[in-house]
Amino acid sequence: MMMAEEVTINGIKYDLNKEGDGTATVIASDYSGDVVIPESFNYNGKEYSVTAIGDGAFVGCKSLSSIAIPSTVSRIGKYAFEGCTGLTSVHISDLKAWCKIDFNDHRYYPSCNPLQYAHHLYLNGEEIKDLVIPSGVTEIYG
Repeated sequence: MMMAEEVTINGIKYDLNKEGDGTATVIASDYSGDVVIPESFNYNGKEYSVTAIGDGAFVGCKSLSSIAIPSTVSRIGKYAFEGCTGLTSVHISDLKAWCKIDFNDHRYYPSCNPLQYAHHLYLNGEEIKDLVIPSGVTEIYG
């Protein structure tokens, strides 16, 4: 059994999936300013897809002002954005993918959704003021 490995790439800390399937989870660190999570990154000659934001990944990051979440993220863990009082905007590029994110039981952990603080969601650089749910979306999480 492989052990998980933690790495920091361009200021973002990741846990590389221990199953070796080429996926990575954003994990806790002291983030501030505008953070752009990439869809993927290369580490030691291997490509990793960023598929999750882990439990408490941004907890207490009061000077985090915006977060860009790629369409490859399908899960955001509990307390991921707890205490991110400076967060003003969330940036996405795929509304259908955003609607499919599992916000780790948002009823009990509302701080897993960054919009609890941000209140402004941007799709490809434009703030969403009127929302049209894309066809094919059958359920909206968190």
